[in-house]
Amino acid sequence: MYQPLCTLIVLIILPVTVLAHGPSRQKVTREITLNAPAVMVWDLISDFCSIAQWHPSVMPSRLVGLDPLRS
Repeated sequence: MYQPLCTLIVLIILPVTVLAHGPSRQKVTREITLNAPAVMVWDLISDFCSIAQWHPSVMPSRLVGLDPLRS
């Protein structure tokens, strides 16, 4: 009596738990080739405050003070 009931419960619960896992993680990769030396590229993108020069969606920012703890 208990074995068919347990089997039925497992068969009902198992698909629900698989669907509860959610979608698989997606990964997007984009690659471009720049006609510039690596040093020149890293000099431009390593300064966080210069992000507005190369990223069109970011507003300019500036560093105020030299305190290492900033937010």
